[in-house]
Amino acid sequence: LIHKNQQVVNVDSFGISFWFCRQFNIVFRCLMKRQCVWRRKF
Repeated sequence: LIHKNQQVVNVDSFGISFWFCRQFNIVFRCLMKRQCVWRRKF
């Protein structure tokens, strides 16, 4: 039972890290786009 719970926790942490990675990618892309616009303006 403990081993099963541990597996679930591992999968959950992996899912969270994957979601975090995706969110970071979206934010990073947004920042890069903004930087490009900012450079074009000035």
